[in-house]
Amino acid sequence: MADRRYQIAFAASAQDALAKLTPAHQRRIRRAVDGLGSEPRPRGAVLLTGTESRLWRIRVGDYRAIYAIDVDRLEVLVIGARIPS
Repeated sequence: MADRRYQIAFAASAQDALAKLTPAHQRRIRRAVDGLGSEPRPRGAVLLTGTESRLWRIRVGDYRAIYAIDVDRLEVLVIGARIPS
């Protein structure tokens, strides 16, 4: 079986959230998100409950990156990055 690489896309909401963070935090989150290209469900990823769109989250330090996986298009769409309340 060939190695499948997922494309990473950022929704406008995720780009806005990242723009508000320090450059160091931006780099750390982007590095973690880039890893989703080869493994969209890494160890520690959590499927969010109560969402019909099947959203996932990964923890990056104090932040959480929220994303959706499109298996048919081989795409990971990042929709947010936030500190949990």
